[in-house]
Amino acid sequence: MCKFGVFGITDFNRIAETFNAITGRKEDKDTIIKIGDRIWYLERLLNIKLGLTPKDDKLPERLVKESVQEGPAKGLTCPIDELLPEFYKAGELDPMTGKPSQHILKKMGLDV
Repeated sequence: MCKFGVFGITDFNRIAETFNAITGRKEDKDTIIKIGDRIWYLERLLNIKLGLTPKDDKLPERLVKESVQEGPAKGLTCPIDELLPEFYKAGELDPMTGKPSQHILKKMGLDV
């Protein structure tokens, strides 16, 4: 499940309950979120192995060039060039390679 579409909307306790009912496991919401984070970093590593670079971290042109037509964000576009460095910092990603830091790889159990 993509967390971009569910944070603030979905109750991760409920997802944990559903996950546990299906699998017979006993995980809490924090574990479910960590599982999602680990999947995201695995996808990141796979994409890097397949040749993607930080130059590929971009949004569709429509989101960065066409402004929002209505609502509280009316007239705004996504300032991806300003946000991307913060994204890399928050995700502990190397801005030159896009690769997660050793700290994150170890934290996620991906330091093989």
